[in-house]
Amino acid sequence: MRLAADGRSLQHNSINENFADIIDSLYIAERQSKVELEERAKIQRSVDYKQYLKKEEELRKAALEAREEYKKIQEEENDEDEDEDGEAQEREEFRYHRMREIERDERMKKVGGERKKQIKKDERDISEKVALGQAQPTNQEMMYDQRLFDNAAGL
Repeated sequence: MRLAADGRSLQHNSINENFADIIDSLYIAERQSKVELEERAKIQRSVDYKQYLKKEEELRKAALEAREEYKKIQEEENDEDEDEDGEAQEREEFRYHRMREIERDERMKKVGGERKKQIKKDERDISEKVALGQAQPTNQEMMYDQRLFDNAAGL
């Protein structure tokens, strides 16, 4: 009520024309800055992409060089392996012949040992054979020791 009585509401407010010009120029500047930012972003993306392609190319070259070097190393190792394969084959052949000689010697010893055992077995006297349980009785009566049946002396 006091404001109404004061009469300020009856006054007409006016906006300066320069204020509208400032707002228009700010709007245009904002649009222009957005366009420039988009252009800068495009340029930056293209620079980044070029750097990416350059790095990829360098990596491809490095990988190719590594593959070539690996192939060279493999070829050198194969050459060395061929030399070593010949030596390895000679060693393997020597081992085979040595093993055959050892087996032959063992068989010879075994055959000789069996003959010696047979001779020893045949030469044992009867008491040793009885003790070892190798005695074969010649007749049925001799199968048991006669001392067991000596009734006069008692068991």
